[in-house]
Amino acid sequence: MKFISIAGLAVVLACAIPVARAQQDSGPQTTDPDDITDTLQRSKAKGRLIACADPYDWPYASQSADPPGFDIEIIRAIAKRGGMRLEMYWADTGTRGGL
Repeated sequence: MKFISIAGLAVVLACAIPVARAQQDSGPQTTDPDDITDTLQRSKAKGRLIACADPYDWPYASQSADPPGFDIEIIRAIAKRGGMRLEMYWADTGTRGGL
């Protein structure tokens, strides 16, 4: 009976060691931010929030006014709360015929 217990323990250990080594070798799993489908989660993974606004669309947005418009203030607050840096791109739609 003692021999069966030792043999059983040996089988369990023989199966457990390769599994433990495989888990150790694989290391932490990382996800490419571009594979994330949720926009906010992808932005957080990249550490940046990209936004576009018209620079002359006061009171929504203004590139040169202070305050910059409520849309810009909201975007800044979202970026700050999410721990992201904000990248603004200004598209002057007024001189290109509007929207």
